[in-house]
Amino acid sequence: IDNRMKGLVDEIIATNGPILDALRNSLKLFTDAIDATAAHLQPTGSGEFSEAGSSNIFFIAREGDLVEIATPPLQAGILPGITRSRIIELLTRSKIPVRERSIPLEELARFDEAFLTSSVRGLFPIQTIEKHRLHSCRPQSVFRQIHRLYRSWEENEGGSNSSITSAH
Repeated sequence: IDNRMKGLVDEIIATNGPILDALRNSLKLFTDAIDATAAHLQPTGSGEFSEAGSSNIFFIAREGDLVEIATPPLQAGILPGITRSRIIELLTRSKIPVRERSIPLEELARFDEAFLTSSVRGLFPIQTIEKHRLHSCRPQSVFRQIHRLYRSWEENEGGSNSSITSAH
């Protein structure tokens, strides 16, 4: 690339940096959602969802203005994920109720969104479970609001000294 072209590219990046960052973040969420469909998320032998490989799962149901956020309880034998605990804490601190309860396969159809938490990858949306299409990637999804809450915590409280980091 000659100097004029490099200068033009630098100017475009400088002028449109926030837009490019937002586009990159949206593409990253979409890519992660595609990856999440193969995250070894299977119901247990008793027909309940517990966790996905090395990730914890959250389900979101919407009915009008009411939102339910649910995650399997530690008593289900799941690993007590660091990021899972952080999300529960952030939601509770924000006065957003989250319930720890069993999630049977039969209940899957009532959920609109779902996401996984991982101390390595942070939060990422799930696009489908058992052929049930979820809407976790939509611009107005509850997941995106939770993701923003988590990112805000990372930037303001978590910082680089935190043991929880996100790959986003």
